[in-house]
Amino acid sequence: MFGKWSRGIYHKLNSQIHVGVCSILWEMCNCRNDRVFNRSTIPNFLKVTYRATTSICIWSSLHHVDTRELMASGCNRLKLVAQGLFNQFVWRASRRLCE
Repeated sequence: MFGKWSRGIYHKLNSQIHVGVCSILWEMCNCRNDRVFNRSTIPNFLKVTYRATTSICIWSSLHHVDTRELMASGCNRLKLVAQGLFNQFVWRASRRLCE
């Protein structure tokens, strides 16, 4: 699915990275579908990120026990980075977390 891009990744992390990328893409499609079909508000990137990290945590239960902690820590890091970006650039303009 990812072609040459995933060949340079350490092979033990390859499946976890695929889960993360697929989860983000899946949640982007879900948010778009909510907007198109349910006429919901336009989600911000923080909502997409949090939904994706929730999916990753759920999907991590299907992986080997050794990789679950790695995936959980990756989710936490992704949430912290997204929250930092949101606070730095978006929060000042909107002053609201959810619409």
